[in-house]
Amino acid sequence: MKRGWKIFWITCGAVAGTGAACMLCGAAMGATLHAAKTYFPDWIGPGREGAAVYEHGDGPSETETDGVYRDIRSLHLETEGLSVQILAGEDGKVTVRTEDVDPDLELEVKEEEGELRVETMAEHLPLRLNSRGHLGNVWIYLPPAAALEKADLTVGVGELYVEEIQAEELDLEVGTGSAEVDRFTAGDLDVEVGVGAATLEGVTRRDADLSCDLGSLAYTDAGRMEDFNYELDCGVGELRLDGDKYSGIDVEKYIDNRADKTMHISCDVGSADIRFAGQQTVFK
Repeated sequence: MKRGWKIFWITCGAVAGTGAACMLCGAAMGATLHAAKTYFPDWIGPGREGAAVYEHGDGPSETETDGVYRDIRSLHLETEGLSVQILAGEDGKVTVRTEDVDPDLELEVKEEEGELRVETMAEHLPLRLNSRGHLGNVWIYLPPAAALEKADLTVGVGELYVEEIQAEELDLEVGTGSAEVDRFTAGDLDVEVGVGAATLEGVTRRDADLSCDLGSLAYTDAGRMEDFNYELDCGVGELRLDGDKYSGIDVEKYIDNRADKTMHISCDVGSADIRFAGQQTVFK
């Protein structure tokens, strides 16, 4: 065998061995081919450049209204491949508008016993995301100062922007996409970030549970650090709490401020940055 071909096949074997090792490691960590197909479809394919792109807080000047709903007590959002904005409306109704949503996503918007559900039902994403990584736009307009019993917001691939939201229970889950919450007020807060990014600013009246795996989580609470007790759990990532850094392998720490509220912060491989605006908040 010629020396050049020998080097070629040795290189192929080395690459194949590395790939097999990565697959075994991924399987051991719980990764599946279904997850890869769902969360990383934009690695291949021709792309999709036709969808309009809007800045946060902006919408089209003319668009059809997909639904108007009254007496909504809770919101369930679970989307893949979309750009979703939750904005303040101008009346007492909840309005949902869409534009250029790919039909292959099988978007469903419906109301069930006071709960508004906005979901993409497709099992897999189409392989033609646009340059911004989504396949359409959705706007949800909430009544001014609307107080929900529960808001359950999940975004896999794509992005979510929330102008303002109030809920007794606020759950936010981010897969590989991004989420930005400008203002929120919640009784209990639960945030989970996979490999994406989440940024939040607001008030948590009771307990908060913040978890970050491989991505990044930035949370600014309107109150003071002394308002909470803390349960910290950090793997090999980086956790910052009010400027203090906690990192290493399996760092666990409990901070007792004799507070009425507890914030649990878990950071695996990614980064979590928790800050405080320093306002004195009093809740009955």
